[in-house]
Amino acid sequence: MENIEKVVKLALEGIAELDKAEDKKGYVRDLLDVLYSEGKLDNFIQHIYDNGIKELIEPIEVLMSEKTEPHKEENDEEDEVDNEEFEELKLQEKRIEVNAKQAGFEEEIVRMQNQFEDYEVSERTKNSEIFDFAKTRTETLIYTFKELINNGCTYDNALAVAKDILDGYDNLTKIKLGAVQSSQNSI
Repeated sequence: MENIEKVVKLALEGIAELDKAEDKKGYVRDLLDVLYSEGKLDNFIQHIYDNGIKELIEPIEVLMSEKTEPHKEENDEEDEVDNEEFEELKLQEKRIEVNAKQAGFEEEIVRMQNQFEDYEVSERTKNSEIFDFAKTRTETLIYTFKELINNGCTYDNALAVAKDILDGYDNLTKIKLGAVQSSQNSI
């Protein structure tokens, strides 16, 4: 369920960045297509209804109400063929559109799934000095990032702020080293 909560959070951030209702509807349509292909659509919809997330409920209900009505003409057999061709063309167009836009969602879903898998590191690497340094920096970055997210910062801003904090620390370390070298040179 935790992955669905993250997808909902990302969806809300994506919707917040869009101005037009049509863009929001298209965004939600694409998101639903991706979730359907991943087999997570039912959990997603259940989650947003359980939590009353109207920013997602409203566009989904609009999409559900916009089903295409077949054209009524005198020749019903011809209409059925035309309607089937039209529906097939719409479906093909949708698949192309989804495949083009889906890459970003799929990458994020895969990234979210992979974050819970363990990564094996060799003993030689674990015992290296740079590994300890990188591990400390990574843990610091992750902790800072999660704290910012938990306190309402957006994904991109949290990442930028966490990076800036580490960069600031690096700059402070360089200044201190420069001051030590300067004082040793003057002696």
